[in-house]
Amino acid sequence: MSGIHRFLLAPVYEAHSHPRGWSKYVYDDENIHYALLQILLQASPEFTQSLLGLVAPPSQIHVTVKPDGGILDMRIVADNAKHYLELKIWATLSKDQVDRQTRFLVGQPAIIHYLLFTNAADAWPRAGIEQCTDPVCKLIDLTNLSDALQRVRQDSERDILEITQAYRNVLQHLSER
Repeated sequence: MSGIHRFLLAPVYEAHSHPRGWSKYVYDDENIHYALLQILLQASPEFTQSLLGLVAPPSQIHVTVKPDGGILDMRIVADNAKHYLELKIWATLSKDQVDRQTRFLVGQPAIIHYLLFTNAADAWPRAGIEQCTDPVCKLIDLTNLSDALQRVRQDSERDILEITQAYRNVLQHLSER
């Protein structure tokens, strides 16, 4: 087990020690996913291509966390095309939040990608997210993220490969909870 794998799967607290019976792991924090995604988006054009549904791996990638006052979680500029990412792990994604985010980007050439895990994913079917047309909205689910992780080149730097494998293990652990 690599150090990053051990870190991501470390329990912050167990269910028996929480008043509501919840367990919490390091990876349950959205900030951890921001860091993992930022590293992988910038290190692997193939990962970026797959995650964002691009026709080719981008030659230039720039990632900003909490851009524009934090209305969305991340902005990814891939070859001058703007993509925004909203990530939800255990929190719900409200209709008001989606409306606020789409209003912010109306008329702009951008795509909003909603990366939803657990409760948020259960509450939003793909058709519910992808009915937005200005801006275009797309759903990224666990399968899409896992597929993107498979696209990281095996000749990448060792630390990128370790992060990729650890992230795969996190997704497996999360899907079993």
